[in-house]
Formats: sequence, C-alpha cells, structure tokens
Amino acid sequence: MGSWVALNIRGAAASLERQAAAHAELAMPARGELGSPRRVASAGFYRFMGALIALCGIVLT
Repeated sequence: MGSWVALNIRGAAASLERQAAAHAELAMPARGELGSPRRVASAGFYRFMGALIALCGIVLT
C-alpha cells in the first residue's frame, strides 16, 4: 500500500486528500462546530508517508 500511495498510482494521494476533506466536512456539524473544516493533510504528506511505509517494508524484508 505504501508504494501505491508514494508513487501516486491512479491518483491515490489525491484521493486520500479528498476523502479526508470530505470526512472533516461531515464531522464538523456532528460535533457542533459551525466553522469551516480544518485541512487535515495534503497529498504531499500522504506521498511522504507512503514512501516511508514502503521503505520500512523493504528494510524489514
């Protein structure tokens, strides 16, 4: 999974970014907050974490 996100195969990182934004947008009214949702993480962050997970998997192998 890490390499899938790190290499952004079929827009995996952008998809994770959109999913996190949609989740935050739905969770805000449920918590009673009326402001705009905070940005959780960017696609670059997901790519970095994916590369880190992939490298850790290679080291363990």
